[in-house]
Amino acid sequence: MKSFFQSHKRSLCIFGPVLIGLIYILLCIANLNQSIWFDESYGAYLVRFKLSDIVHFTSIDVHPPLYYFLLKVWAHFLGFNAFSMRLLSTMLGAGAILFAFKWLKYKYSTKIAFIGSLALATSPFIVRYGQEMRMYTLVLFIFFAATYFMQVAIDSKKKIFWVIYAILIATGMWTHYFLAFAWCAQLVYILSIYKLDFFRKKLFLVYVLAVLLFVPWTPYLYSQFHSVQQGFWIPDVSIESLASAWTEFTIYSTGSMASNWTTLLVIVHIITYVYIVSKSFKKQRYLGILATLPILLLVLVSLPPLKSMFVPRYILYSAACIVLMPTIGLVISMDSDKKLKKKNPKKRRLALSQYVAISIVLIVTTVFGLFNLYSNGNYIFSTGEYPTTKQLYENIDGLSAGDDAVVVSAKTPLLIYNLSFYSTDKHPVLFFDDEMEYQWGSLTPLKESYFGRIDDSKKFKENTPSFWYVGEDLDSTTDIPEGTEIIEEASLQLHDKGVRYTLWKLQSKDL
Repeated sequence: MKSFFQSHKRSLCIFGPVLIGLIYILLCIANLNQSIWFDESYGAYLVRFKLSDIVHFTSIDVHPPLYYFLLKVWAHFLGFNAFSMRLLSTMLGAGAILFAFKWLKYKYSTKIAFIGSLALATSPFIVRYGQEMRMYTLVLFIFFAATYFMQVAIDSKKKIFWVIYAILIATGMWTHYFLAFAWCAQLVYILSIYKLDFFRKKLFLVYVLAVLLFVPWTPYLYSQFHSVQQGFWIPDVSIESLASAWTEFTIYSTGSMASNWTTLLVIVHIITYVYIVSKSFKKQRYLGILATLPILLLVLVSLPPLKSMFVPRYILYSAACIVLMPTIGLVISMDSDKKLKKKNPKKRRLALSQYVAISIVLIVTTVFGLFNLYSNGNYIFSTGEYPTTKQLYENIDGLSAGDDAVVVSAKTPLLIYNLSFYSTDKHPVLFFDDEMEYQWGSLTPLKESYFGRIDDSKKFKENTPSFWYVGEDLDSTTDIPEGTEIIEEASLQLHDKGVRYTLWKLQSKDL
């Protein structure tokens, strides 16, 4: 087996990571058609606009615009539907895994590269965000690309690789601000190597270049940070939220969802994790910095007097490093025990049984996490809800005998984004401009939209024989638009963890 690997090493190093990338893609595509939720539908709504509008709308929201530019181009060529638009995240995740393989092979060994990248490809948390129409796998791709080129720059001492690294730093900041925590962790590593030479060799110019490339967006960064500090949806950071972040990273579950057996598995996994990582920590200290320092920094900036910004998916790259550490530790420990195994057969059997047990725990944890992922689908931990907008639209289509418009209640403006994604000529999704208050920056695209906005609600009601009026949990007939009457009604709860929708078929009282 060893001789086969040596004689085919080059071919395996080409096709092996491609196969691992394909495994990741197959694990992702099973859920690409599930119902979208607000964060996804907001991005899908933005890409309908021209690039200058996307810049404007993102400047008053909370994330920079690069991912939306990329999604717009992708959707233009592959189509405006959930599968094709989510496929971008899947392919970026596969690309991130390929860069992780390249970095692991360069820094450690080919064996570690194969096992580590396979662990990433089957990680429930990473698979989950390869199924979502958001920027998180783009963040992961940039992170591993930057990690690789930084290491090459350190070893080769060639300026071109430092320039590439600086460009990647800036690109990351144009994608998601919390990549800054990863750059801080890498800076700690660089300083530990160069010390005062960091200044003598003018390596600080790498960061100067990165900052200059990001300068055009910095005024918006300040205003967005100020907006978040005024009040945001993210709950306070706590021991419970930190524990839930760990279970999300490892078994794709939260503490509140854990059963007795799940708790036992988590405890066994933590004990196994600490043991195997501690055995090999000296050889993967840098990975430990990448795994822990961003989490620590995110916790610090989430403590009073600042508003919490602690969301596990924002530091997907740290989750990836957490996944890598026990698998790398297992390989390093096994290799370091080879001499011991040859000299003492009894210790050899003991060590072998130990490593088999550790491998079983890691594999069972991963399989259980994937089971949770496919059981929960795109369940949103932060809101405790299961997205069902797609099913809602399909139900409206089934209830309607004609080409009825779907008007979304202003009391549920976020639902406008969700339903608009499924809008068709048969049942266009609309909203009344005069009902909306546009109190959040994320509603500005609706305010300035030319997609589905009804400027003259009175004229619309007079000229429309009937239309569906929909919202979440509308209870009273006083919620229906003025000048209309109900001709049909329905109440739907499409999942036991989903919201209840109220649907009224309305017509003008004058008809």
